[in-house]
Amino acid sequence: MTMGPSHMGNAPWYLRVSAGFVLLVGMAQFLEWFSSVSDRSRTLSLIVGVFLTIVGAAIIVGHRWAYLVLVLLAVIAIVTGVGLVVGDQGTPPGNVYVGMPIAASGVIVLATALMPGSIRWARGRDDDDIPIP
Repeated sequence: MTMGPSHMGNAPWYLRVSAGFVLLVGMAQFLEWFSSVSDRSRTLSLIVGVFLTIVGAAIIVGHRWAYLVLVLLAVIAIVTGVGLVVGDQGTPPGNVYVGMPIAASGVIVLATALMPGSIRWARGRDDDDIPIP
């Protein structure tokens, strides 16, 4: 008995590791919002933390809808990190220390998302080569 293309399959291990990193970053941002008693006005930080947590968890458990969102998040991280590094040249090099890890994280997540196994999984073709008895 076969299941249709709508069934959830396991993402490749390297994509799940990248999604786990996204999940941890989201949880850290979410928890940081709760720990900052003085500055609760930053609701964008809370929204981003929850969003990253949901997308990371969705990839780990095998939801294919989160793949495109993960790719978009990786591109946004790259653009944001590069923008911080080359942005305001009048500031001290602190932006480099913040921008480089953001951009590098985006590159790593994007590289794992664009690997052939990840693309095959996202398209629902991860089990095409398994013979059905």
